Amino acid sequence: MDDLTPNLGLWWYFFAEIFRHVRTFFGFVFHAQGMVLMVPLTVRLWPEPLVLASIAALLVALFKPYSCTADLAIAAALMTVVHHQLGGARFLMPVVAALATAAVLNPVLWRHWVVEYRGNANFVLATTIVHALALISAIVGSVSGATGAST
Repeated sequence: MDDLTPNLGLWWYFFAEIFRHVRTFFGFVFHAQGMVLMVPLTVRLWPEPLVLASIAALLVALFKPYSCTADLAIAAALMTVVHHQLGGARFLMPVVAALATAAVLNPVLWRHWVVEYRGNANFVLATTIVHALALISAIVGSVSGATGAST
């Protein structure tokens, strides 16, 4: 956890702010969180393995320490395969708009902060949070659409 380069993942800011002696513990907790969430999802979505794989790809994009747009592309490709099973999915347009906004603003604000020294970490963190909230909304919408639950 020594490389705290700003990226689309949520880890860089969190690990820059906590004490060095607890980084190992929180690194373990952050890595375990994705695995822990897969257990109830696997139980719930056992009959639809492709839906489970697409949601797992979204979870990887959310919990990866150094996330990139390729992680999201894999999840989007899997979502197109199972779109008929996600008929009740909500929040499609806001999720797409938030992901597009984060994809455009994050490199611009990162360059302003890291290269040109005109911005600060809060701008990059804001786009990172928008990206994470869009992924969370996509996961919730996909699970509710696949199981037919109403939110």
